[in-house]
Amino acid sequence: MLRHYPRYDHAAGPGGGEPPVGAIDPAQESLSQALRAGFNVLRVIMVVLLVAYLLSGLFQVNPGEQGLIVRFGKLRTTADGQSYVFREGWHASLPDPFEEKIRISGQNYKVRLETFSFPLKEAEQKKELSDIDLSTAVPGRDKLKPGVDCTMISGDRNL
Repeated sequence: MLRHYPRYDHAAGPGGGEPPVGAIDPAQESLSQALRAGFNVLRVIMVVLLVAYLLSGLFQVNPGEQGLIVRFGKLRTTADGQSYVFREGWHASLPDPFEEKIRISGQNYKVRLETFSFPLKEAEQKKELSDIDLSTAVPGRDKLKPGVDCTMISGDRNL
């Protein structure tokens, strides 16, 4: 419903044709409500984003893993202050870029080297290095073979 107000007559002075006190233009009232609703939606979105950012600092160390937290380049200790290693479970930290979360597999790996600094015979390659008699595996030589012995002579004739 639109209200029609008489024009304000400047010559008549106060009270002469001005709109009643407290009357609001409907267009202005509608714009005010729309802006208020828009700012409320923006506030809710900002709060949700802030909570999501803070929760991004939570991380889980899975069974068989160990975790480390690095804050500005230094390892952070656990809650008891005794260790740097975080055991399995959920842990809280600051979100990136303040703290970096590192998960390391706790499994032991055995690496079999097929090449070494001296050639091994085929029968010796199948054995563990600790089981090989190195005096028989490496015969005495008077010269080094750089491609075979993994050696290099530098410009000042040092190895």
